[in-house]
Amino acid sequence: MKRTRVILAVVVIATTIAGIAAGGSAKAGHHNTTPTPTSTPSYAVDIRAPANGATVSGTVVITLKTSSSVAWADVFTDGTLLASSSPYTFNWNSASVWFSWNTATVANGTHAISASAFDRTGAQIGSDSIDVTVGNPTAAVTSSAIPIPRPTPPPLVNPQNPVAYGADPTGAHNSAAAFQRAINVGDLYVPPGLFRIDSPVTVSDNRNIRCKSGAAIEMTTRGNLAMFKWNGSTGGSVFNCCFRGNNYKVNRKPATSNVFQEFLYIQSISGHGGGLTIANNDFNGIGGWVGAISIYGSDSNQPGPRNNLITYNSFEHCGLYAVQLTSGKGNRISHNTLNDCDGFVEADNLGQLNTGNVIDHNTLTFVYGVGQWGPGLPAYNELSCGASPSRFNYSGNICSNNTVSGTSSYILEHGLPNTVPALYINNICGGGCVVW
Repeated sequence: MKRTRVILAVVVIATTIAGIAAGGSAKAGHHNTTPTPTSTPSYAVDIRAPANGATVSGTVVITLKTSSSVAWADVFTDGTLLASSSPYTFNWNSASVWFSWNTATVANGTHAISASAFDRTGAQIGSDSIDVTVGNPTAAVTSSAIPIPRPTPPPLVNPQNPVAYGADPTGAHNSAAAFQRAINVGDLYVPPGLFRIDSPVTVSDNRNIRCKSGAAIEMTTRGNLAMFKWNGSTGGSVFNCCFRGNNYKVNRKPATSNVFQEFLYIQSISGHGGGLTIANNDFNGIGGWVGAISIYGSDSNQPGPRNNLITYNSFEHCGLYAVQLTSGKGNRISHNTLNDCDGFVEADNLGQLNTGNVIDHNTLTFVYGVGQWGPGLPAYNELSCGASPSRFNYSGNICSNNTVSGTSSYILEHGLPNTVPALYINNICGGGCVVW
């Protein structure tokens, strides 16, 4: 049975940095200085889409048809390297190769698209070029390019100290029931101490959680746990808290675990849920293979949570994600610092809405790496704004001004076959990082 390899590479419009050409993204280990091809169509490579002379707008899929002798291909716009497929040691058997080009990054008017094909020795064996006309409507600068200030915690309404309801500040006993009683009465104001929460605490509409300096909230269970749960509730905030999980301060790659664990779990019920501000917190050592924060809506409860702001937090030593945005609309994940934690977007299936989300100005650094991608799967250290499932449309999401670096790390821009990628702008793939 013949196997066709499909590669998607989405442009990263970035300032020139070492190893990456300005205006495009290329694979690590692959040259970025390929000469611009002349228009010499050959059997080796043919630009099949868009058509020569076409008028295009938005995100355009550039499709190449290649012969079996092609090992990899480069695509250029106006003579600048847009993206490259990875080199492989097998023939492509006339594979189609797809690249995505965000035409909003260039001025309206005529632009050249060109392609070069190479064999396994690195010799250029063919090229092709076309002209297209970009005709995008005039648009204002997107919000993703505008940094947001550090938010100020809102005033607490009827603040409650969970110790007054029986919470143990030594961490010796599970304080979940005391926290639940306190937050049922008013906002939660956590005093200094170590508080163990090993069963769920449900948060109602417009409740605020605030921690004083010296307060820490930890889970010690090795089983499934969503520590604080917003089940269709809206509004409220979480500020200035320190969360600890099973991987707290580990100086190694976290152990693999097949359980579901989250410090904060935000899910929609009948399309309701969201509107939280989560800021100035530290999330250290979440276990399992979900995330420190999960934004989720099942197929029957669409749309997913909306308009959550997750900003100026730090995340360390994750089993997998810092934030996992499975389903939602209009959420912003911005100015967070991640160390050995993945982020951020991945739907479960085509029945979920995942659009209008902005992932920007986050810094991801990998030293030891995350625990695992899923049960029985290896770990991948990455930033993604959506790559699966097949045929999912992530084009409404924006992934911009993020920085990824460190051991075996990736900016995962391509998706499974027919997946429409998010818009990637000004991201930096630093030392040890590869754009896929």
